[in-house]
Amino acid sequence: MSTSNLPIASYPDQHQSQEIDAPSRDELFQLLSNQRRREVLRYFSTHSEDVELRALADWVAAQEYDTTIDQLTAKQRQRVYISLYQTHIPTLVDHDCIEYNRSTGLVRRTDRIDDIDRHLKLESLTRSDPSILSSPFAWLPSLASQYTVPLIISGCFVLLLGWFSVVSPLFLLTISWVGLFSYLVLYHMH
Repeated sequence: MSTSNLPIASYPDQHQSQEIDAPSRDELFQLLSNQRRREVLRYFSTHSEDVELRALADWVAAQEYDTTIDQLTAKQRQRVYISLYQTHIPTLVDHDCIEYNRSTGLVRRTDRIDDIDRHLKLESLTRSDPSILSSPFAWLPSLASQYTVPLIISGCFVLLLGWFSVVSPLFLLTISWVGLFSYLVLYHMH
C-alpha cells in the first residue's frame, strides 16, 4: 500500500458507537507477528491520548534499541519512522486498531486495541518468563504441581486397597479425608 493512499481519519466530535468484531486468529497472528506493530499496540494499550507519528516512532525505536528517546541516533529514529509510516501504520489502520490523520500526523487508538491487549499481555508475560508455556502443569501453582502427581498415585493406591477389600471402608474414608486436608494445608502454607 503506498503512503499516499493512507486513509485519513476524520475524528468526529461525537463518539460513534460501532460494533467492532473481535479479531480472528489469523488477524491476531498478522498484527502481532511484527515487533514494531506489537510496540505500537503496547503503547496504545497504556496511552489513550492521540500522539504524533514522529513521537510514536521515537518511542518504538527506544523500545527496540533498549535505550531512552534522548539517546537515539538520527539513523535509528529514521529507520523506525519509515517502517511505521510505510508498512505498520497502514496495516494497523486496515485492521481498525488505530486511526491515522495524514494532514496532522496524529495517530489515535480505537476500541479494537482493547480486544488485542490481552494477547499482548500474554506475550509480555511469556517473554519475561518462557517457562510458563513449557511446563505441563503451568496452570497450577508450583507447590500444587509438586504434590499433584504423588497425590494421584496415592489415591489410586487407596482405591486398589478398597477394591480388593484389604482394609475397611471406614479406614479408606479416613485416609482419603486426611490426605485431602493435608494437601490443602500444604498448598495454603506455601
